[in-house]
Amino acid sequence: MSQDRGDVPSDGERLSDRGQPPEDNQGRNTKPSQVAASYDMFGNPLMPAAPESTRVPGGDRGNLDQGDRGNILSSNSSAAPQTVPIVYTEKKPISNNVKIAALVGSIFAVGALVFVLMANPFKPADTSKTGTTANTGFRMPELPKSTLSPHDIFKTCGPSIVTLQIQTKAYQVVIPKLELVSLYAPDSPVLAVLDDDDKPVFCQQGGKKSKTAAGVIVTSKVKIPVIVKLVGTTPIVILIDEGGKFRGKITGAFEKYTTISTGSGFFVRPDVVVTNYHVVSDTDLGTEGYLGGTAQITDNPAKYALTKKPIAFDKEHDLALVFVPGTNAKTLPMRTDVGTLTVGEPVYALGSPKGVTGSLSEGLISSDKLRGKDPSNPDLPKLYLQHTAKIDHGNSGGPLVNNKGEVIGVNTAGVGNFTVNLAVVSKFIDELLAQPAVQRDIEKLQKDTQTDLKGG
Repeated sequence: MSQDRGDVPSDGERLSDRGQPPEDNQGRNTKPSQVAASYDMFGNPLMPAAPESTRVPGGDRGNLDQGDRGNILSSNSSAAPQTVPIVYTEKKPISNNVKIAALVGSIFAVGALVFVLMANPFKPADTSKTGTTANTGFRMPELPKSTLSPHDIFKTCGPSIVTLQIQTKAYQVVIPKLELVSLYAPDSPVLAVLDDDDKPVFCQQGGKKSKTAAGVIVTSKVKIPVIVKLVGTTPIVILIDEGGKFRGKITGAFEKYTTISTGSGFFVRPDVVVTNYHVVSDTDLGTEGYLGGTAQITDNPAKYALTKKPIAFDKEHDLALVFVPGTNAKTLPMRTDVGTLTVGEPVYALGSPKGVTGSLSEGLISSDKLRGKDPSNPDLPKLYLQHTAKIDHGNSGGPLVNNKGEVIGVNTAGVGNFTVNLAVVSKFIDELLAQPAVQRDIEKLQKDTQTDLKGG
């Protein structure tokens, strides 16, 4: 049986009124429903629902009676079959705004996926050390492996930090009922050491030896300048006035002078500790009165004896190396390119303030310029990093480290009641260790030293 479907446009032809079906033929006894074309967000046409006229009579198939089924299935039925109108739609081009929106959405989706894969917030907690049941809740991403927390800084650097007790032995000049002090070190007496022939010789201004010394007699009312001379092995104190005229003389005597000072240091070789020069020296004596001392490693009660002479020292940069036989300690890595440090970078000072061992304080780099020992004097050599980590007496010689546990300086001084703190830059340690004479001395000490102290 032939059916009249009306005139169908060719493939290249477009309907003038989109969404309208072709005009019905006169012989058609049903009029199809008007179906509007629909598009998705990318401009593709969606398939329209079938018109009502094409649906099976009787509504639900399950409710068809026997008569209806016969009429539908019978090929001899006189009723004309229902026709489905063909609707032709025009594909709508994608606008630039839609393309941009889709691209941005895709980028955000990929970025979110990458973040989740890297952070892995739902990774179960590692309970291998605690023995507790693992939790699978949200966890903050861990810090990068190269960055350490303050606790990790202390645990990592602690075994390399030492508390130093330095002994000094000399002889001081005393006179009856009067106080005699050094002209160059008002807090110190006039001091002398024994030369190679066991005869006294004065030491002033950092270890300069001489047969005479300059001093001051201090009373409650006046200060009297004096010159101390040696007559044989006896000190003679000569009083002078402001014009340099002789006012009299007093016979003095020598008494033993010993001190024990406390400082900090850290291992740069398994048996070599770096500290400040001023920790192992005296203002007037320099290292002439140095008698050795002890080194105690953080969290280790043992005290290791130092050799009775420093390996080497650098007065200009306030550095000294001392030998600690029998330790085989852990050394700290050093970062010498301190020129790349920036203001605000976290730093940590480790040492023994006031003799309290195993202390850590946190601060920041507070200037991107190297300083002289007096930051207000621009003419001084630029040797020091400026930082805010709290230090005190006893911190001298301890390391200043960054958040990777690398030494960037050696704490040496606080200016203005320790409101401005200074650390000698670490590159000078490398330079001192690299000197051929220093390397030879270290090798000789390692070879000659047979003592394996276990502490006590």
